Amino acid sequence: MDPHLRLIGLPMLIACALAVASLPQIVIAEDDPPSLLDQLKHAVADAIESVKEVADSNAATNANVVDDSAVVWHPTLEQAIDAARENGKPIFAIVGAPWCGFCEKLQEELQGEAEQEFSEKWVLAKINADDEVNDARELRANALPALRLLSSDGIVTVSRDGYAPVSELTQWLDDSYQRTKAQMPGLLAKDIQELDESDIDTLISLMAIRDVTARRVVLNRLGEIPQHAAGPAIDLLASGNLAHQLSALQLLRKWDAPIDGIDPWEPASISDHAVRRLKNWGSEKYPSVDTE
Repeated sequence: MDPHLRLIGLPMLIACALAVASLPQIVIAEDDPPSLLDQLKHAVADAIESVKEVADSNAATNANVVDDSAVVWHPTLEQAIDAARENGKPIFAIVGAPWCGFCEKLQEELQGEAEQEFSEKWVLAKINADDEVNDARELRANALPALRLLSSDGIVTVSRDGYAPVSELTQWLDDSYQRTKAQMPGLLAKDIQELDESDIDTLISLMAIRDVTARRVVLNRLGEIPQHAAGPAIDLLASGNLAHQLSALQLLRKWDAPIDGIDPWEPASISDHAVRRLKNWGSEKYPSVDTE
């Protein structure tokens, strides 16, 4: 049977009946039955085609409907942080892997009402440690599942490892919520337009901070103000300190600076010529950069 007919049986019959009822009164002569039969066939065929079009249209519409109630689990730390900044929520991140039995058990526990409740207060992230190696390393996920709570700027505030039933997990999240939401340091909470010269100097001094997540936040902030940070970044690249050089290179790459051939792991690549090239680039784009 035509799948459309299976889908629209009753509407089709109604449409066919209406189509037949709409036919004009026809006098059936003994020598004219085929003509009436042809009219009926055409009317029924047209009715079926109309109902098919309606059914196809409804099916296409339903296929494009997005369920607004669906809970979003972001697959990367970057996506979670972007969402957290937009929504003003802290982040609840779970680092797991398909081969981790307790990760799968935790995922099953969270489905349904639990994740819906968590999403009201938290931006949720579910990170595959095999696919997102850098994220797992940054979150120090040495045991799976690794559960991390982060401020909206991506600073880890509370950590725990291992499986926990939903009741225990809910209590942990409730107990940690206010602490996590208020954790962001004042300097990092400032709007970028509110940063003064002293604030910028402090951020620059933190470029090589050991905490990976805090360093990423600092670099993100400096990345928004190249007119102030480009000069110091070039100076740090020439400083000889590997940690500073790596952070400075990350910023310069973000600003599309001419860093081809520069590798802090190869000190000879950071030559006077390479530094001069960067300073010339910086002074052309940002007047505050000193070429000397």
